[in-house]
Amino acid sequence: MKLRKAEKLSLKSRIIIGFSSLTFVVVVILSLISYRMARDGYAAQMKEQIRQIAVLIGTGVDPRFLPFLTTGNADASSAFYKTYLKQKAEEVGLNTIFLFDDTYRILATSDSSAGRLFLELNRYELEKLEPGQATTSLLFKGHNQNWYLWGFYRISANRFLGLREDAIRLSYLDELLRYYLMIGLGGLLLTVILAGWIARQISAPIKKLVDFSRHLGEGDFSESAPRDIHGELTVLRDTMEQMRLDLSAHHRDREQLLAQIAHEIRNPLGGIELLAGLIKEESNEATQSKAATILKETAELKKYIASFLELNKPLEPQPEYVSLVPLVAEVQNSLRELIDKKDILWETEILAVKIFFDRSHLRQILLNLIKNALEALDRGGRLLVRGGFSSGSYLIRVSDNGCGVDNAIRPDLFKPFFTTKTNGSGLGLAFSKKLCTLNGAVIYLEPGEAMTTFTMEIPKNGVQNE
Repeated sequence: MKLRKAEKLSLKSRIIIGFSSLTFVVVVILSLISYRMARDGYAAQMKEQIRQIAVLIGTGVDPRFLPFLTTGNADASSAFYKTYLKQKAEEVGLNTIFLFDDTYRILATSDSSAGRLFLELNRYELEKLEPGQATTSLLFKGHNQNWYLWGFYRISANRFLGLREDAIRLSYLDELLRYYLMIGLGGLLLTVILAGWIARQISAPIKKLVDFSRHLGEGDFSESAPRDIHGELTVLRDTMEQMRLDLSAHHRDREQLLAQIAHEIRNPLGGIELLAGLIKEESNEATQSKAATILKETAELKKYIASFLELNKPLEPQPEYVSLVPLVAEVQNSLRELIDKKDILWETEILAVKIFFDRSHLRQILLNLIKNALEALDRGGRLLVRGGFSSGSYLIRVSDNGCGVDNAIRPDLFKPFFTTKTNGSGLGLAFSKKLCTLNGAVIYLEPGEAMTTFTMEIPKNGVQNE
């Protein structure tokens, strides 16, 4: 299994992030626009209402006693206007209604606890007013963070009516903003959920098709294209299924042709081998040496053809639970002569388990891997066979400290007929990969290891502890 490079965000993640980001921006913008429109509309309505109230109350002020109304006096005129202002304040639901002069001094008020009102801040609006006209201030927040709105009516050249709308009504603006923020957050949450569902609907079938194409690339034509795919991707699925059928037929025809050629070559080889044996028995020493060479080359060619036929013939696995430790020991004994000849340091670190596998297939795979490792070692080299669980699988690793594997040839190691040996067939690893695939396992060369390590990865559900 090749080490995958660090991938960017998956298609599913990109869909979720892109869709959610766009929707979040749209929701925030719409929420702010809606809030501003609602606030401005509400404020305009409040201003008009305050202006009308100011006109209503201002036109009802009796102007006869206004010239006698001064600051700090507690005479009859002051009492008269205070009574009038309190009555109007109760009628319209306002706390503060007051009369003041053109020097911004309070002459009478419905609320004696209102404190300083800072009327100078509204000098510009007041100076533009003509008698009989009303206006309002801008919405503003006081030191207590509550909203306020002033209303003014000019009674005469030097007398004004003022009223103040406090936060009892205007606090709804803050509530409105909180509502819109909650709506925006709720919209974002729904967007993420919807985007996740949409992404899953798109990425899941694509992943199935990618896995299917990977099987095709590995030469496995046994599985049909996934059927639970709908929409536009069905065209791609049907095309890939037809490609699978075509490749399978082509592969089958090629195997039959090559098998037939191999049989046609092997038949005359038997005759050549027989005649060479007779010549060797009846001839002189020089001729016998040549006949021995013919016999040796013929035997190698027959062995090569047998390996090729073995690779291409159907091999239906007969799985059973196989004890791994005794099987490794059996392979070690079969290679004892080569191990002793090279004085190899043999080490095993195997967790004793039983593997659900065709026993002859597993033995052949281990034999191929261990033999390759021994052949790559110099005299006194080290060979390590390990077995243990990792990331939900059981891994069998065969490692050696031999000459290593060049990075340039790693992609070709499991291809048929690829070999770096002078007398190798190039079929051992290809055959091992085929046997692993038939038994639901995976075989690969570990990347970046200090020792050259070939690994068999077996699903955990096919392994039992002993």
